[in-house]
Amino acid sequence: MTKEIAKDGAHYFGPYASRYKAEETLELLQKIYPLCHCNGKKGRPCFYYHIGMCIGPCARDVTKEEYEAQINKITNFLNGGYRDVRNDIEARMHRQIENLEFERAKENHEMLHVLERVTEKKKSMAT
Repeated sequence: MTKEIAKDGAHYFGPYASRYKAEETLELLQKIYPLCHCNGKKGRPCFYYHIGMCIGPCARDVTKEEYEAQINKITNFLNGGYRDVRNDIEARMHRQIENLEFERAKENHEMLHVLERVTEKKKSMAT
């Protein structure tokens, strides 16, 4: 997150109504599309891998294509493509209810509420 836009070829998304909203969006994206939260050294899987918030270079080989696919999904989401994400979360929640996994379904229900809060109009800017 930044307040300044540099001409460095990176993509900047926003503006957000508040820093809190930007942090909430980042947290949601880390849950939906996990990237690397650890140093990536092979060996024991990190804590974040175990809770599904790390793509897992510490536990397995992560290909460049797999990592780039996650980045593309995140970029698509930040560019307004969150309808598919909502549909996926809803479908997962309904499957969990059918399988009597109520705690997991509740987590997804809460994720839907967060998704609704963070999906206000955003614009993307590439420099």
